[in-house]
Amino acid sequence: MLTAPGPFLSTPHWQTTEPPASHPWERDQISERTKAALAAAKARGVVLGATGPSNLRQHIEERQEIASAFRDRLRPVLDGFLAQSMSRRAMVERLNALGITAPRGGAWSLGQVQRIVAVPLHAN
Repeated sequence: MLTAPGPFLSTPHWQTTEPPASHPWERDQISERTKAALAAAKARGVVLGATGPSNLRQHIEERQEIASAFRDRLRPVLDGFLAQSMSRRAMVERLNALGITAPRGGAWSLGQVQRIVAVPLHAN
């Protein structure tokens, strides 16, 4: 089948249709991206080739510790909001107005506030 050249084709004339990855340039690009992603995962401590919870446990525990520390720092503010009988939507507005960022650095959403308020005080 004949087709017009596309972004992965190297010559400006009509060519036979082939999957994009069959072209050397695209194949090399995929290879480089894959190698970079594997190197980054290895640098984070991921055991490559290992599957299951034993490989993920360390990273899950680290994320849970970070989340718990964040929640503990925010707890006095949330307790004050709860003492004022503020709605969850009002808490979102107040947190954003005060410039207190959400765990990932952005603005607060209703779901985030609902999840963080639902966790008991001494939960880890």
